[in-house]
Amino acid sequence: MSTYHELRGLKVKYLAADPDPGTAGDVWYNTNTYQLKGFVGRAAWSSGGNMILARYGGGSMGSQTACLYAGGYATTDQAPAAAVNVQEYNGTGWGNSPNLNVKRSNAIGLGTSTAGLYAGGSDAGPPAGLTTTSEEYDGSSWTEGSDINSGRSEFGYCFGTQTAGLGAGGYTPGTYIALCEEYNGTSWAEVTNIPAGTASGGGVGTQTAGLGFGGSEAPAHVATSFSYDGTNWTAAPDMNIIRRNILSNFGTSTAAHTFGGITPAGLRVTNGSDYDGSSWAASPASLGTGRFTQGDPGDNGSSTTQGWAAGGNAPPDAGSVHMEEYNNTFEVVTQGAWANGGTMPAGKHEFGSAGTQTATAVFGGITPPSPAPGNRSLKTYEYNGSAWSEGGDLPAAGYQNVGFGTQTAAVNAMANEAGSNNSEAYHYDGSSWTAGGNVNTYRATAGAAGIQTAGLIFGGYVPPARKTETEEYDGTSWTESGDLNTASRELYGSGTQTAALAFVQDYAPGASAVTEEYNGSAWTAGGSMNTARKAGVGGGTQTATIAAGGNPALTNSETYDGSSWVTAPNLATGKSYAGGAGTTTAGIAMGGNPGLTATEEFTGETSAETASTIDFD
Repeated sequence: MSTYHELRGLKVKYLAADPDPGTAGDVWYNTNTYQLKGFVGRAAWSSGGNMILARYGGGSMGSQTACLYAGGYATTDQAPAAAVNVQEYNGTGWGNSPNLNVKRSNAIGLGTSTAGLYAGGSDAGPPAGLTTTSEEYDGSSWTEGSDINSGRSEFGYCFGTQTAGLGAGGYTPGTYIALCEEYNGTSWAEVTNIPAGTASGGGVGTQTAGLGFGGSEAPAHVATSFSYDGTNWTAAPDMNIIRRNILSNFGTSTAAHTFGGITPAGLRVTNGSDYDGSSWAASPASLGTGRFTQGDPGDNGSSTTQGWAAGGNAPPDAGSVHMEEYNNTFEVVTQGAWANGGTMPAGKHEFGSAGTQTATAVFGGITPPSPAPGNRSLKTYEYNGSAWSEGGDLPAAGYQNVGFGTQTAAVNAMANEAGSNNSEAYHYDGSSWTAGGNVNTYRATAGAAGIQTAGLIFGGYVPPARKTETEEYDGTSWTESGDLNTASRELYGSGTQTAALAFVQDYAPGASAVTEEYNGSAWTAGGSMNTARKAGVGGGTQTATIAAGGNPALTNSETYDGSSWVTAPNLATGKSYAGGAGTTTAGIAMGGNPGLTATEEFTGETSAETASTIDFD
């Protein structure tokens, strides 16, 4: 009888622990668990960052870590207005990208996030308003290209790239068409028709090696598949499940994956189908949420191990913000999320805060019922990462104060106290408060950043005016520095005295999406937030900040990388006039209007190598 070594030419390693890091295909025997194990792929969907705007019927292009969603609908498909908005995903969250020149939906979406193509479609509710317009994206702007020859929506199949794309089939009023066109980066040309008029199918591959499948044929749902070699269409094996309006397609013509869609019975499905070049089979992975999209969603990447699905039509016939990522890997990816932390001893809002997720101090503020002046607080609460306890009291009760520094070296400044506005700053050493230097100009609801010996405050409010003043603190005295570009209040800050960020600002007449960056002497414009907000919370550095909540009780959050903001997971409960601290991977938000006691902790996305047990039974 042959041995494993004779058959394979190698031996299985005996290891006391699973290897770290691992390599796909590794096989070993774990001598502690007495198991034969290996790093093998697992196909699974997991949640990604939510889109900024709910959409379905848009065009998608790019890979799981760099993709675009263009146009589409926000509401029902009875008589919606097509969108001009474009959203971009970086593998973690969504940000706003330059708008299309022509609003539409149900169009061809092909290519990458820096070389995309969006062609045809409908600029009003289907089937009216068909357009022949084509637009190309270069990573920074959309430019109109040559028109497609035949205006239509809900294309049957589309695949390829910006310079070698294909759009086949589609729908015009009352007709399912078979017309096929190719694009060479300059012009569209009619080529061999698909075998039958088809709309709302799926497609993957290239212009010379493509695969189209599913959809509708006048008007029945079909399971048919066809391969394309650059010249001719050839019948391929039927799909194992009949579906149309498929949500996500990715892979190649010989290793294709498709998920979601709608069945002949009108059911939104979560299941998927995999194609290996010879037959279709049920995928071991399923979407978390059943959705479909009107028209072809485009080719969501050529990878066979990574894919994505965004938006889609979800109950009750409306666009979704939900994003999911597909991975076939031995690494288990866990999306970042907010989770409940310890409960504060008493609820309050409009207070100062300082520290990190596991060592936080909050002080001052207003306690319920608010905003009665008699409910100003002098209490300090400390958080250790799991529970809150009471610390040393402030010298006087006040609210609308700012805080910065650490739990054991914090600064509290500019409290609105009973009968006066106090310009004094106080220092906290982890147990008691002592007097520091007076701020030059008092103002309420300012922003702050830095540490006790190198701090910064900016903006604020002295009725009836919002303020632009910035002051730097050296631990003893305050010095005026460069003003904010626009007077603002109810803002938040992150970073250091020489590299700070001002965000969630209230500009007249209300919430703003503007961000400003400070270099130690002057403020300049940063990237705009995706959501205009004021009185929110945040933490981090100038190039890695998280912002969450805002008035009125927003739940959404987003992160900043030094140039642009992208969406992040939502808070469980909306917060405004709350406290925040920490980083983009370990943040904290606590309290808030009207006297909330809840704490939420943010943990960034993680991945872990997970070995599989090989069982021969």
